[in-house]
Order: sequence, then C-alpha cells, then structure tokens
Amino acid sequence: MDTTFFRQQILERLHSGTGKIIASLSAGELSGNAVDSSFHEHLHPGRELLFVVSGVSLFTLDGRIYDAVPGTFFLIDQWEKHSFYYRRCDKELLHLWFYSNNEDLSCRLLRIQQGGQVEGTLMTMVFERLLGQLLNRRWDLLKKKAPCVEETCSQFLRLSLNLLLEEISLYISGHLPESNENREGIVPFLKTYIRNVNGRDCSLERLEKLSGYSRFYLARSFKQQTSSTIGQYINDIRKHFAQEAKRRGHTQKEIAQELGFSSPAAYWLWQKKNLSC
Repeated sequence: MDTTFFRQQILERLHSGTGKIIASLSAGELSGNAVDSSFHEHLHPGRELLFVVSGVSLFTLDGRIYDAVPGTFFLIDQWEKHSFYYRRCDKELLHLWFYSNNEDLSCRLLRIQQGGQVEGTLMTMVFERLLGQLLNRRWDLLKKKAPCVEETCSQFLRLSLNLLLEEISLYISGHLPESNENREGIVPFLKTYIRNVNGRDCSLERLEKLSGYSRFYLARSFKQQTSSTIGQYINDIRKHFAQEAKRRGHTQKEIAQELGFSSPAAYWLWQKKNLSC
C-alpha cells in the first residue's frame, strides 16, 4: 500500500473506531436521494461489510439509500441487494471491504478516484478464522432482533467490528505478524472475493489488478492449494448461485445479470451445459 500518502490518514480513522452501524433494517441516516440508473446493485450468498475510511458518497442497501460517511459500517447480509461498483460522481474515497463466509474473513482497502474509478487494492488481509467465527455468531444473534436499531447493532457488533479495525491497524503498522491464513498467500482472499461477486468480472486480468500478484502466480498458487483452477472454481460458484437464486424465485434475466452474462441467451447456453443434471 502507499504508506507515504495514506498511512497516517488510514490509521487515524481506524483508531477512531466504529461510528454508525447500518444494517438492512436500520432506520439509519437515510439519504434524501432516490435510486436512479447511476446506481448499480447486486446480491450474493455471502456476507460483506463496508467501512468508510474517508470521503463522502451514497450507498444502497435493501432498496434504501444511505449517506456513506467516514466511520460508518454497513452490514450486508446474505441475499441483500446493495451497491456494486461506484458511480461516476464518486471520487476521493477510501473504502475497506470485508468478505465473510463460513470459512474465511478477508478484507481489501480500495482507493476510488475521479469518475468512480477504482485505482487498485492498497492492501489485502485475511483474518484469523476465530475472528470471522465471532463476527458471524454475533451477526446471527443480531438477525433475531428486529427492528435493527442503532442501539441493538452497537450492542451485538460494535466490539467485534472495532476488534477488526484494531487488527488492521496493527497489521498496517507492522506490529502484527501475518496469520497462518496470510502466509498461505492470496488464495483465501481470492476464494472469498469470487464467492461474494458470484464469479462476475473475475478474469485473471481483473484478479491480478485486485490482488497485486501476477496472474501466473495466482493460477499456480490456487491450483496448488485447492486442486482446482480459478476457472473451475468460478464455474462452481456460478452454478451454486444459479441453483439457489432459481429456488428463491429469481428470473433467468436477473440471474444472467448477477453472473455477468452479456444476455439471457448467453446464460441459457451456459445453463444448458452446466445445470442439465
């Protein structure tokens, strides 16, 4: 990461801890804006979190628009529609994205420049699995409480979220040695990322840019650690999403869009080949 320019700004925000916590049932700080064609949204079977480090923008979650200001944590549960990509009016943002599933919890730090362009991944980190398990257990408890008011979110998750920010702060500062998961390389991050974007836009060129590693290193490491190619893994993730989305009543057009197919016809051909059984 670019420690000369961003390091102090990032550390100051992390040390300040979690501000507002917004989940799908939050009354939250609703924006006065309406969803329009400038917003791109998607959903997936995994959980995600977004922590705003710096910059001000808008974020959609479950059909609502919120102000995304520094210190805000957005909790994106499984199959909840939310913002995907950035808008042309977005600029000068630093966002921490967390990707969670039953196995791994990882994060990446993004810098968003003029025109909503993602400059690249400034940092990736894979957390110890105990932290991911703690977060998911608390999140499951939170889901049993409705409505998800700020006080309830804080009660169940603030300490866990602050712990994640503290781990990242120590990692950036060089005080925290790499975990076993990080020593295994970038593969756990890739697996979680691919799951949470439904295999969409996951070409080797794209993954190379996101991770900072060459495509040749990524392909070799992935094969060594999983006995599967990245392409095979992406296809398996797509099949799982398509089957579950169909069971939940999503149309073929919606599924095609979520998986990144150019048209429902292209998705139909893929479906005929991969979901015939």
